[in-house]
Amino acid sequence: MEQFMVEFEKYFCGGMLEGIEITETMRFVNWDDACDWAAAVTRAPNVEYIIPAMRGPNGETARF
Repeated sequence: MEQFMVEFEKYFCGGMLEGIEITETMRFVNWDDACDWAAAVTRAPNVEYIIPAMRGPNGETARF
């Protein structure tokens, strides 16, 4: 199964890293799964970071 590499920004809203933004990559099955994950993380009240932007390998972009 081919994996879909996505690059995203992770902005910390709490904890020791509050105010810091980093760029990370993660593999997903497809773009829709990546968007579902990013939206769920951004909405979750118990996660100390949000995903403000994400980019896919085929020029896809999303902002949350």
